[in-house]
Amino acid sequence: AVTSAVQIPPLSFFCLNTILREVEVHKYHPQLINDICRCLQGAQHLLNPILEHLIEKKVITDVALSAFLIPHRTHLDLTNCAHIKKSTLKQIGFNCPSLMALNLSDCQQVSNAVVRGILAGCGLLRELRLDRCRMVTDSAFDPDQSPFHMLVGCQSLENISLQGCNQITGNLAHVLNKTCRHLKALNLAQCKHIAAPSIQSIFQHDHLLRLNLSFSDVISDESFVLLPPSAALTALTPSSCGKLEQLSLGMSSISDLSLTRLAHAYSHSLRSLSLEWCGSITDAGVEVLVQQCTLLEDVNLKACKGLTDASARAIGQCCSHLLRLNLSWCCDITDLGILELTPAKLSACSRLQQLCVMWTQMTGESLGMAGLQALPDLKEVKADGCAGIASQYVSVFEQKGISLII
Repeated sequence: AVTSAVQIPPLSFFCLNTILREVEVHKYHPQLINDICRCLQGAQHLLNPILEHLIEKKVITDVALSAFLIPHRTHLDLTNCAHIKKSTLKQIGFNCPSLMALNLSDCQQVSNAVVRGILAGCGLLRELRLDRCRMVTDSAFDPDQSPFHMLVGCQSLENISLQGCNQITGNLAHVLNKTCRHLKALNLAQCKHIAAPSIQSIFQHDHLLRLNLSFSDVISDESFVLLPPSAALTALTPSSCGKLEQLSLGMSSISDLSLTRLAHAYSHSLRSLSLEWCGSITDAGVEVLVQQCTLLEDVNLKACKGLTDASARAIGQCCSHLLRLNLSWCCDITDLGILELTPAKLSACSRLQQLCVMWTQMTGESLGMAGLQALPDLKEVKADGCAGIASQYVSVFEQKGISLII
């Protein structure tokens, strides 16, 4: 009889498990970690998974990290490693020239000098996350502040996240437009000092596709005055607009005026828009938006208190590419508005997959018969807090392959 071959794990597997077990037994004692890293300096096949484990457990030491910084490393995640010295972080730029993605979020010790050192050495860097690194300012990306070393990493950067970096200002827009020409995604959420007029120029970046300015109440209509106010002027000055596909403006102070400018500027590119908790926008602004931006796939209007069924009607008439819609906490949305999204009203939203209507005035009336159940691609309806929706509808929707959450 032929017996199947037994797969024996390699010796390195047993070595790795033994080392990790020993480190855990000694409660990740720093001296033991340092000794292990020194002994395994040339054995990267063992050192890499050990150090990744230490990073995950938030017990990485400076010596261990130094051993991890090798020329062929392409990705490094040091989130919340706030105890690592700045001098060690500066080694990243010198020792990891092939680095493509770096996450230093919640590392409070990160300074402008650390960032510039990384950008000076990592010429292939594409993604840099510095969320809540509160010492970082606009000058971290400014080549004029690095006269002796070119910030070559700026030329390759495609994704920058600076969420919660409160020393970042709107002046960063001018710096990024000049130095990060290939930037595709920028996250400035919760940055409290990015007000107009300086932030306006970020909308003129040629390659920017995704922009997050949410949860910053200094973002107002003044932030968008450089955008053409009408479709006619957009056609005359196409260079004044970028190609934004995704924009988040949650909890900002914008009004319908900004929505109108955005609608005309990005009518042929915008696919995702988040306006949650924007209390100053009304049905009129939403109507202009959806009439112009017909490629929208994801719309978040959560807690926009000025919206009524008229907004739902406009969405149902215009958004033929819509996949996800959030109308939660829009307290004036009723059954009539929800029905505008269904085939019963000849809605254009035939591709809708997810609908959030929590804490609206929707009742069981719009969930019956030819209502939402008739949407062919619908997978989920979140209706928590909607009075009058009986639990029996859950099983009815399940039979249609739709998850109803009440």
